[in-house]
Amino acid sequence: MENEKKATILYIEDTIANQKLVRRVLERHGYDVHIANDGLEGIALARETNPQLILMDINLPNMDGKEITTRLRSLPHFEKTPIVALTANISSQSRAQALAAGCNGYLTKPIDVTTFPRQVESFLQGRIDALSQSEQSEQLKLYAQELVGKLENKVRELQEANQRLRELDRMKSDFIVLVSHELRTPLTLINGYAFLLKDRAKQAEKENDAQLAYIANGLGKGIDRLGTVINEIISVSRIAAGTLDLAMGPIRIAELMEDIV
Repeated sequence: MENEKKATILYIEDTIANQKLVRRVLERHGYDVHIANDGLEGIALARETNPQLILMDINLPNMDGKEITTRLRSLPHFEKTPIVALTANISSQSRAQALAAGCNGYLTKPIDVTTFPRQVESFLQGRIDALSQSEQSEQLKLYAQELVGKLENKVRELQEANQRLRELDRMKSDFIVLVSHELRTPLTLINGYAFLLKDRAKQAEKENDAQLAYIANGLGKGIDRLGTVINEIISVSRIAAGTLDLAMGPIRIAELMEDIV
């Protein structure tokens, strides 16, 4: 076992068993190993740790290994950093696509624990598994088509999500208007009875019935507050819909502040 740290290696892999095996094998040979579970975490950790070599699975969730490689190669600091695919996919097509996307090499899983450290060291020393020029051109064309397809799918998903949000916003506005209307209708009826009660309260004051007068006044204030809330709900829905007519004019700031306080 070698105790001296040789190099920093980032391993992007979503399977815990593979993470543990690769880390154990490489740390036993003196490498400093960092683990990321997905592409976004891997890119962030690469920026943070500046690894001398990046190992990654190809079949990762959300963003596959080819996309991660393309993203990393677009960053100045990782233009020349060795990136090696480490995957269970043994097909020649998958290997060619990974190399065309910017990987320096393509290793398969399960790893051979005896030869794997030497393979890693060879990439640290500058090994590059390259395609022929014709293969590179063909694979880049296929990869570009794949990226365009993914972009079109993403645009379609965003458009559908935007349409759903618009529909939800319309339903919300309709709901607010409906609820406000359903509240205002009985409120009008209650207000009518309260008006009659106020007349009775005036008579009660003359007859020294303070309790009835208190109840009538409290009911009137409660109705006024509820009416104000309903009007504010309707105004908010109109603002959201862009249909509120604003009445511009001078205001008395002092009176406004008194109402607020």
